[in-house]
Amino acid sequence: MRVLLLATLLGLTVAPAAEAEPRWVSVERFEMRSSEAGASRPVTLWEIPAGSGEIWLTATVEIPPELRRPGQPLGLYFAALASHEVWWDGKLLGRGGVVGGRAEDEVPGPVEAHYQIPDAVAAPGPHRLEIRASSFHRGFLPSVGYWAVVIGDYEDIVTGRRREAWISAMALSGLALTAGFAFALFGALRDRASLLLGLLAATAAALLGAEVWRPLVGYTYDHHFPRLLAIVILAWLLGVQLVGWVVLRFRRPGGRWWLAGVAGVTALAPWFVAGWDGKALVIYAVSFGATLLWLVGALTRRQAGSTLALVGVAIAFGIFLIEPSRFPDRLFVALNLLFLCLLVAHAREMRRVRQAKLAAEHEATRLELEMVRRQIQPHFLMNSLTALAEWVESDPATAVRMIEAMGEELRLLGELSQHSLIPAAEELKLCRSHLETMGLRKDVRYELTVEGLQGDEPIPPAVLHTLVENAVTHGSTDLAGAAVPRMHLTLRATLEAGRRRLVFESPAPSGEAGPIGTGSRYIEARLRQAWGEDWSFRQGPVAGRWRAELSLPAGAGR
Repeated sequence: MRVLLLATLLGLTVAPAAEAEPRWVSVERFEMRSSEAGASRPVTLWEIPAGSGEIWLTATVEIPPELRRPGQPLGLYFAALASHEVWWDGKLLGRGGVVGGRAEDEVPGPVEAHYQIPDAVAAPGPHRLEIRASSFHRGFLPSVGYWAVVIGDYEDIVTGRRREAWISAMALSGLALTAGFAFALFGALRDRASLLLGLLAATAAALLGAEVWRPLVGYTYDHHFPRLLAIVILAWLLGVQLVGWVVLRFRRPGGRWWLAGVAGVTALAPWFVAGWDGKALVIYAVSFGATLLWLVGALTRRQAGSTLALVGVAIAFGIFLIEPSRFPDRLFVALNLLFLCLLVAHAREMRRVRQAKLAAEHEATRLELEMVRRQIQPHFLMNSLTALAEWVESDPATAVRMIEAMGEELRLLGELSQHSLIPAAEELKLCRSHLETMGLRKDVRYELTVEGLQGDEPIPPAVLHTLVENAVTHGSTDLAGAAVPRMHLTLRATLEAGRRRLVFESPAPSGEAGPIGTGSRYIEARLRQAWGEDWSFRQGPVAGRWRAELSLPAGAGR
């Protein structure tokens, strides 16, 4: 990391290729004298112990003739968790904060500082460098508190490190656009995957912002610990949200346990690793690895969009594995490539889902018209009117009930069919209205028993009504010694593993085909319109009765 800091600091990546040597000198060895131990002793810069109080660092710096470019001043760069004063050949170059012998006397200085060396004392040859420093406000015990002392071209010192930071900062625009696009998709489709992708991109942008805050904006060293803690927390959020997105986007059993395991490991394991960079690297390794494994499973299942998502995560993980210690500096590259792939994969899937939804809406509308046509078909009306004509003469009260039941059913059908989802209570009201109508017409006693439904659960309109209608049309009645035939229907609702399971049972069909056809296609189209492909519907004979089972998401539809 020290070599990287120096190389990045002085802009070697933008230096002319023809230069044989870098234009900088690193000062690493000093004589240290502290207020706690009067005698001086030799130390390397990164071996200065914590809790040394006020210290003096002294070194002789040899300036080679080729270090300084003609007409360009020399500069000194100092990076440490300390307040400081920098002296060059007995002249004060500058100070950061106020050095003190006690915490109450010290004013924290900047983490990074750079000073111009006057031309009069910048000639080639030996020079005396002295640094007076104190560090009572770190807030934690870092493994290294002093990072770099560098002498080199002043322009490179001032601009070199910021160049790369500005590139990272500009990469924030790509993450912000990704977040905005994902949130726009969520506003249009109301799907959780789009919302989570937007939150994931926003977290990545915040993480990148925290990484570039130091070179771009700077801060006093007492704020270094909060920044490091923020980076680790944001890295954890990024990793958990990334795994959460792929688990939600590419569903299969065990997703919640996978996410919980990754969240737990990445929350605990980093605290057994020394160094704050190491903590974040452990989080990246676990979360990227877990995401990659899940996507490999999605690819083997041929789940749509898994290939492109796998490519994006593999690229980001590959950048990490090439040189983990440099990953924080390459984070902007990894994140932008990752989110480019995730966004394209997600947008393509949302387009497919949108097209499927429109197709389902068209199919549901067509089938809805077909069902309404069946409700008012001449045969149905003729039989109903014939029965009414007889009841008007013989039983006016029953005739009134028949008219009211028919009117209520048609009114409910007209109102509820305009919505993609309605409360289950409204759907059950429609079912009972239909049973009353058909009971009066056929002189059959229909009974519907409902268990486990609260009434506010969302369900597409006329789905249960279709099951009831099929049962009445195709199911056989039971005399059982009674004067009036009867038919018993049951509907049970349960909540299992975050999903709603509806089981509807009716008497076995009197014919061979069973209740399949337009009604079943209508149910499937309505479910697809409300929940995409996140549902299941199956039906068939079970133990002498006809059973229809629906598995639906526990929440509202899209």
